[in-house]
Amino acid sequence: MPVKEKKKKVLVSSVKGVKVTITQESLSKALNIPNKGNQLYNSWFDSVKVTRDQLVLEFTKPEHDFNSTNLKDIPKIFHNMIRHTILPRCGSFEAVTDIDFCIIYHLINKIPLNLCYIMIQYMIDQCYSIKQKVVGLPYGMHLTPIFRAAKVDLDKEKGKATFMRFTAKTISQLRTTSTNMPIPLKSESVKRPADKEVQKTTKK
Repeated sequence: MPVKEKKKKVLVSSVKGVKVTITQESLSKALNIPNKGNQLYNSWFDSVKVTRDQLVLEFTKPEHDFNSTNLKDIPKIFHNMIRHTILPRCGSFEAVTDIDFCIIYHLINKIPLNLCYIMIQYMIDQCYSIKQKVVGLPYGMHLTPIFRAAKVDLDKEKGKATFMRFTAKTISQLRTTSTNMPIPLKSESVKRPADKEVQKTTKK
């Protein structure tokens, strides 16, 4: 998949003989997300006048080594969302990359960040990755609307829906410590109050 260098980088590929060009604008339209905000990726710290060491100190629990496990509650939840959804990857999840820091920093401080720009840059990184024997683009599920917009025939393709739900149980597995975090029930089934009333009536 070639990467064209213009004012903005774009990805160009061929799917079933149909030329597909992926740009920030096409991602914005297909995923219905704004193409706005800071366009930052690697080496972003100077742009917002913070240092990596400052964020390590701010986001890590006191007197703990720095890794994803020892992040404070809110940064830890954001990092879990990033590594599974925003920047999906496999392998060890202990590392907190510079771009992970970038997204966490913007989320916590409520600063607009251009997700379309980040997705394009991340896909380019995957294309150029020398660690992978077979290069594959992330966001497979999200690329489908782009392929359809390019009139690629996907009718006979079989998809597999795999995704992670963030629930009270999922959050509890992150070992967060804040008292305002939801605690999952011991039983997976949650009965509504109305159901309990019906049971009482039946027993009588």
